Amino acid sequence: MKKPFLCLSVSILLLLSTSAASQDLGADKKTLIRELLVIMDIKKNADAIRNALSVQIEKDVSAMLNRIIGQDTQLTKQEREELQQKVGENARKSRERFNRLFSERVNYPQLVEEVSYEVYDKYYTLDELKDLIAFYKTPVGQKTIRIMPDLFAESMAKTNERLQPRLEPLIKEIVEEETKTIQESLPKRTPAATTPKTQNKRRPK
Repeated sequence: MKKPFLCLSVSILLLLSTSAASQDLGADKKTLIRELLVIMDIKKNADAIRNALSVQIEKDVSAMLNRIIGQDTQLTKQEREELQQKVGENARKSRERFNRLFSERVNYPQLVEEVSYEVYDKYYTLDELKDLIAFYKTPVGQKTIRIMPDLFAESMAKTNERLQPRLEPLIKEIVEEETKTIQESLPKRTPAATTPKTQNKRRPK
């Protein structure tokens, strides 16, 4: 269960950063970016988005595992229910532990802020930054900031909800094809030659 949450952190960083640090961030531009980040409440939103996504990933992984368990015809009803309960408990515990350790060891909001300076410097001019600041000061801009974490998480949830049923057959098909290819590439074993057993005949006395 650790891998999905690791992917979560990497995914958010990739959304916020695509380049190395800018070496030529001028004072005027830095001031505008700082003002923009304050208006956007970037630190609070970064944590909110991370938490919302970790909850969604927990739900998606649990749902996928429960479907696999539900399709296993060799399990009894009791075994199936026990496994599904364990899946839910383990997913929740893993998410809670990940969030706790992540908060203790990584200053994520600070990291996001540092990366944001680089990205906004790369993609926006001074005038464009001023326009962004003006927009986020409007009622619509403030609403956009307020609902951004929920909007992001819900969009991901609805996308996964529609995508997952289509992905599972594709993944199953690819896995079966790769498994078959690997099996065919293995050297075929020739059965070991067996020597016929000779029966000891007793000589007549």
